[in-house]
Amino acid sequence: MDLSLGKFQDLLWMLVPESRTMIAEILREELDDAIEYDLHLNRSNNYALAFAVYDKLIRPVLANISEHRDLLIRCFVVIQRIIAEGNPAYDRDPVVMEILNRLDAAGQLETVNYLAPDLIALYRRMKSSW
Repeated sequence: MDLSLGKFQDLLWMLVPESRTMIAEILREELDDAIEYDLHLNRSNNYALAFAVYDKLIRPVLANISEHRDLLIRCFVVIQRIIAEGNPAYDRDPVVMEILNRLDAAGQLETVNYLAPDLIALYRRMKSSW
């Protein structure tokens, strides 16, 4: 099948199978809204997905890195690729705002740096240019 949901969704689907239910739920809600309100189909809401990744996959397991190391690393690989390769408005901004800025505000960047130093270096370079 040659279906693409968008770069962020596709990378999550491939690398983080734990995110598939969240992706499906968000898409289902968007389709239900389009049906109910007679809306045109648009790109999926990456802000909602990025927040769900933070809230349901990353934040709950940061306290127990040793048990969830693989999941966290796969999430951070997706985030790093989105920042480096994704469309700034549709992909990068939601990931930065809903995941990295929240991790930063929660004082978790050093924990993330332990697992994904290149991601944190990239985030800090971006942040210094704002």
